[in-house]
Amino acid sequence: MMPNLSMMFKIDLKTAFHSDSGLLKNLPEFSMSESEFLAAAEAVLDAIEIGMERAGDAADVDLECSRSGNVLEIELIDQGSKIIVNTQAAMQEIWVAARAGGFHYRMAEDQRWKDTRDGSELFAALSRLASAQAGAILHVKQDPTDAA
Repeated sequence: MMPNLSMMFKIDLKTAFHSDSGLLKNLPEFSMSESEFLAAAEAVLDAIEIGMERAGDAADVDLECSRSGNVLEIELIDQGSKIIVNTQAAMQEIWVAARAGGFHYRMAEDQRWKDTRDGSELFAALSRLASAQAGAILHVKQDPTDAA
């Protein structure tokens, strides 16, 4: 008979992934149904697209956003680089791929998307990442009604 490894080592995956190992920061649990996540993810992708376009216009940076399903591609035309934002429904996360690396964001209790490693907020991080790649200061705002 095969031993039960989880009992032998007392592995608790939730604890393992919320440890100080750097995999996930101890973010307060915020639970959503799948349909709630999909609606929130759709809204945040829309807000990122609008925010990026307005930030690009304000900073005179040539960028183009294109969307295919759950993937938003932000192309910084003059720099020849991209930032990819996509949703991961199974993990209930927003993933960002940029020159600086890959980042995972999860909805926190305060209804903001926070980095699972360092707790930084998604739109602040997008501003920082896009600015670094564009070579110009881009302020990506979450609220599409905010003036750029």
